[in-house]
Amino acid sequence: MKKLLLICLASALTHSYSQTTGFEKFSKVSLVPEYAPILSRANIVLVNGGGKIIWMLDGSMWVVGVGVTVVKSEGGPMEVLRQLKVATAKAHAAAVQEMKGSEVESASQSTSSSSVTVHKGQESGSSTDTTNDKVTTHSEGTTHGMEQAGTWYSANGDMFYLAMCQRLK
Repeated sequence: MKKLLLICLASALTHSYSQTTGFEKFSKVSLVPEYAPILSRANIVLVNGGGKIIWMLDGSMWVVGVGVTVVKSEGGPMEVLRQLKVATAKAHAAAVQEMKGSEVESASQSTSSSSVTVHKGQESGSSTDTTNDKVTTHSEGTTHGMEQAGTWYSANGDMFYLAMCQRLK
C-alpha cells in the first residue's frame, strides 16, 4: 500500500513534457522536472530501454535505467500496476548492468544437410542450413537511492517506459 501511495505521489508531482528534447515521438510523457535535462541526454535508452551513464555540464554523473514493457490491455488498474512493476524492475536491472557490466555467454550451433535424388534420369536436390544462436547475460548488484524520473508510452501506445535516475557524483 505504501509503495502504491508513493507511485501515485510521484505521478502527481510530475509534469507533461512531450515537447522536451527527445520526447517528441512519445505519448503521455510525464517527467519529474529535475530529471528532464538528464533524461533528454539519454536518447538511445529512451527508445530502446537499457542503462546509460550521463555526464552533465556541471560535472555531475548520473546513471539512468529505462525499463520497457508491452501494454497488454486497455489501462485498467491491474494492467497499470503490472506495467509499473515490470518496467521498474527492468529499469533497476538496466542501471546495474550499466554500472557493473554483464557476463555474456554465447553459443552457436550450425547444421547443414543436402540431398540429391535421381528420378527417371532427372537430378534434383535440396539443401538446408540451420543456425541457432543463444546469448545469455548475467549481472548482479543492488540499487539504492534510485528515484522514478518519468514515464511515457510509445506513440501508438503499445509500449510503456519507466525511467529511474540516481546521481553518482
